[in-house]
Amino acid sequence: MKKYILLVIIGTLIISGFGAGALNVNNEKIVSNEDPRDYTHTVLVEAGLRKGCPQCPATNTAWKSIYAGGNYDFEFVGLIYQKNPKALQRFNSFNPRYVPTSYFDGGQYVCVGTNYNTFYNYLDSSGSRTVPDLVGEVNAMWLGNAKIDISISVENNDNNDYPGTLRVYVVEIVSRWTDYNNQPYGHALLDFPWNQAIDIDSGDTFEDSKVWDGAAAGYADIDPDNIQVILAVFDDTPYTSYSDPPSGYPFNAYYADETVAALVYVPPPPDKPTITGPTTGDPLVEYEYTFVATHPDGEDLDYWIDWGDGTTDGWLGTFESGEEIIVPHTFDEAGIFEITAKARDIIGGEGEWSDPYEVMMGNIAPSVPLISGPSTGQAGTAYDFTFTSEDPNGDDVQYYIKWGNGDTTPWTTLQASGTPYAKSHTWDDKGTFTIEAKAKDEHGAESDWESFEIVITKSRVLQNTFIYRLLEQFKTRFPMLNYLLRI
Repeated sequence: MKKYILLVIIGTLIISGFGAGALNVNNEKIVSNEDPRDYTHTVLVEAGLRKGCPQCPATNTAWKSIYAGGNYDFEFVGLIYQKNPKALQRFNSFNPRYVPTSYFDGGQYVCVGTNYNTFYNYLDSSGSRTVPDLVGEVNAMWLGNAKIDISISVENNDNNDYPGTLRVYVVEIVSRWTDYNNQPYGHALLDFPWNQAIDIDSGDTFEDSKVWDGAAAGYADIDPDNIQVILAVFDDTPYTSYSDPPSGYPFNAYYADETVAALVYVPPPPDKPTITGPTTGDPLVEYEYTFVATHPDGEDLDYWIDWGDGTTDGWLGTFESGEEIIVPHTFDEAGIFEITAKARDIIGGEGEWSDPYEVMMGNIAPSVPLISGPSTGQAGTAYDFTFTSEDPNGDDVQYYIKWGNGDTTPWTTLQASGTPYAKSHTWDDKGTFTIEAKAKDEHGAESDWESFEIVITKSRVLQNTFIYRLLEQFKTRFPMLNYLLRI
């Protein structure tokens, strides 16, 4: 604890008291156009960084830029020690003096500040070091709820046994922590799922797996697409290195001989289920329906079924991918219902809802009639109207019509479902009249009423009068009178 307090105070004072030149900072980026290096191994870079450090943004930008360029075979970890006690512990193991400071392969090379040429040279030098024949592998799969299933292995193909230290870094690619310029740090360490001694006999393989719980580590809000897992193997031979090169602040460096990294694999969701079963039936009778979905990775599945009548069965399972499941259900009332279902995999990934599967239980009333005809007319003239209703069961239908003037057409003869029924009607008086109609199927199920308005005006023609008959006789003789009266 005393060392930590002393480190922070001294580091802050030194950074505040020296300019960028004292920290070997060079903000000029040198772009490399070379092909990716053929290194003996992937180099590991660990950089000590902190929020209140004016020189740290340059290092942060440099490493993110070099890493994104893809010309150098290395993995990068930001040790934001002011925010993370695990990062502080690792940074302290280098006996640091300044921030920012970058450590290559566990301390084989150390660079204080930011200098692109130095970074490139140290990457190449570390990458050319002869290392034991180790083959590491790391896999990470998202389990949901901030949990990651991590499996690792280190195969020793060397002729000698390999004692050393295994570290697995969980890093946040775009960090929640920001630098002095309020830009997010890159590849910031969150936790060490493994940080232990290992001893691998020649020809043997070290294997292990565990579920890393981000919530338990204090990072319940992690995004799986923003997480990287890095495995690094360090030898057990101490080499003297210096955090203030060339000879200041010595520490024991244990070189990294193998580094591999993996992004977190997020399994795809299940496919939407298909549904089969009876499409017609009667209420209060149990029917069986079949549901089946597949998972792209073959994961087991649960099912959620919505019966469309206000009831669900909750999550049912677990079943194999592609396994048909048969679920019984009873509809309590007559009606048309849409059954839908969705599948969920073992990590909680839910697929899309299925297409609705329509079922019809019992006798369903026909649809409200469609009334077609003129909306205006004159008194004393007959007008034709059609009435059309469809019955979900395909039953014949008949119509009851109210003409709005007190006249009615009682239940008509049965008509085929969906076939227009024609009927004419005459209004003797002017006014606005509301035609109303409803349909009834052959089993007695009735639809709701439908309405249609027609406006009737009084005829201007004089009919059935003595004057009219007289004018009819002489209209050919008096064309002007015929024109004036428009008869």
